[in-house]
Amino acid sequence: MYFTMPYTLYFNITWLPTYLKEVRGFSVKEAGYIAGIVLFAGAMANWVGGRLTDVLVRRYGVRAGRSLGAVTLPLSGAVLIAAALVENRIVAAALFALTLFIADLCVSACWAMCHDVAGPRAGTIAGAMNTVGNIGGAISPLVVGYTVQWWHSWTVPFFITAGVYAAGGIFTLLVDPSRPLWPQATTAAPGVRAAAANRAERLT
Repeated sequence: MYFTMPYTLYFNITWLPTYLKEVRGFSVKEAGYIAGIVLFAGAMANWVGGRLTDVLVRRYGVRAGRSLGAVTLPLSGAVLIAAALVENRIVAAALFALTLFIADLCVSACWAMCHDVAGPRAGTIAGAMNTVGNIGGAISPLVVGYTVQWWHSWTVPFFITAGVYAAGGIFTLLVDPSRPLWPQATTAAPGVRAAAANRAERLT
């Protein structure tokens, strides 16, 4: 699922200013400002998502609390398609910012999962996750560039990215953060301990 994060991030870094300028008609300066706002929206979502996943874990357990991506990723894909199809360029710019904000709400949950399932080996799992994510980031600019060249359309790359988002949501559901990869992982998995404590309180 973390594949989707750098995939879209690298698009916003590499191709979004070009798209805004050549397709939406913004000046170079305007495109730079908008691209910065989009990235800022994603940064804010990281903090909001971190608070949100902690609240959900305390209330509903670690499985529900860490599964934000199952909702946020498909939803951001839908918003991205709307951004690509809407005619008003200001609305499109706002939707791009909203897309990254919604998608990045689950970034903190992704990193927290590494601690949930790996405990003292969280660094290994986090490194593997980040590697897969950066593969997505390396592929994204190539996919966009070749897609525009072959099909002469900027809409197709957005539909591909929306599909990547949807796949990320599905893969999120395949991860069970309440089941550590190693038995000793529970000794350093605060999310799992909190969920167990909440279940114990409800039973008493």
